[in-house]
Amino acid sequence: MTSVTDFMIAITAFYGFLLLRRWKGDAGESLRYYQQYFLMFAIGMTFAAWFGHALQAYVAFEWKMVGWICSLSGQTFLAFASLTDVRKGLGEKKFHWIKLAILVLFSVFLIWILSPLRSFTAAQTANGVFAVGLVVPLQLYQYFRYKRSGNLIILGAIAYGLFPSLIYNQQISLHRWFNYHDISHVLLCGFMLMMIFGVRKIQHETVERISDKT
Repeated sequence: MTSVTDFMIAITAFYGFLLLRRWKGDAGESLRYYQQYFLMFAIGMTFAAWFGHALQAYVAFEWKMVGWICSLSGQTFLAFASLTDVRKGLGEKKFHWIKLAILVLFSVFLIWILSPLRSFTAAQTANGVFAVGLVVPLQLYQYFRYKRSGNLIILGAIAYGLFPSLIYNQQISLHRWFNYHDISHVLLCGFMLMMIFGVRKIQHETVERISDKT
């Protein structure tokens, strides 16, 4: 069940990637980063489903690290997407400093994941730091600057994402065959759907803003 629910997240994330790949409008340079965000999560959760759970008794522990690195990469791409959308508002100097900070954080967490101290805690901490420390402030900045409802949806998705983490960390289970792993995975599918809807909304609203200017 844990493998199945993990793979559900992967399918949902890949669906988001395909939707954005089919986008034909001029929605800004952040679109590529959003595509990579969903793709990295799809790949990461696929590895988690099969090598982290279904086949964990037959494969080396290091296979789990592939999923963690993909998750870290996805969070990095999400931060880049959020940053790119406010590049003009921030100015080039601030933009490059924040971009450098993102790359430094990515490097720090990558070293943690690859170190002898590696554990799922590294991936969890990376998700929290990137979401709260980077994505939330940048999405808030976008909302107050452009008044786009898509940014609010992404912020709502991140707030909602606290519930799966709470379920997982507190190990709240309903049954041995539907435990805290499975519950958090199902809730994360909802999170991913909210992210897809929010990003799509941003693309539509960006196109409308560009059209209004022309």
